[in-house]
Amino acid sequence: MSGGIDKYHPSPFKMFGRAVDGKHFLFTTTTNITNGSLEFIDVMKHVQPDFRAPAPRETADLHTSPTLRPLFDLLQTALQKADHGDAKLVILDDIATLEWIGFSLLDAKATLIIRQHVVTPGDPDDLFRHLLQMCAYHMDVRPLASGRSGAVSGEVALHLGPSTPVGGGVNLIPRNAALQYKLADNGPVFFSAGNWGWGFVLKQEANTRVGKK
Repeated sequence: MSGGIDKYHPSPFKMFGRAVDGKHFLFTTTTNITNGSLEFIDVMKHVQPDFRAPAPRETADLHTSPTLRPLFDLLQTALQKADHGDAKLVILDDIATLEWIGFSLLDAKATLIIRQHVVTPGDPDDLFRHLLQMCAYHMDVRPLASGRSGAVSGEVALHLGPSTPVGGGVNLIPRNAALQYKLADNGPVFFSAGNWGWGFVLKQEANTRVGKK
């Protein structure tokens, strides 16, 4: 796994085009590293999984799971060193390696949210199908089936995924009872169908629904 910060090629489409021609991409990457426009970070030198056996409960505080904090600090330092006047692009290559080498989201007590925009709802692409097969929950955000509305931006439903843990305790939202939302100036407002004006504002700094719109 590797990452990089490219200051002179801010467009990922340009980098993808170079990746098609492997020789040219290798030459360009080497040149950029030499002249300092690309900083290569070997993730595995800074982040290592913990292969020890699980610790007893009484010593759990001495046996913490590995985190990606060292990598985040290193990346932040590299970004701060870059020229402020240049656009910056961060490229993470092969992030699936983290799962293969033992970084479990469950062990780290973390949640991974992947946002995938489906261009053709009637015929989802292969990437969406693969993500759907691995997810614990699938949140479906769509426009209103009846068409655009000035008072409603869309609706949200929450479904079980193949990896849902037993007794997850999450309240699901079926499609036939989807929660509607409105994008307001102070954040999204969620409400039941037909109840616009009595929804709740979702605060970014809290996980609770507060206030009345």
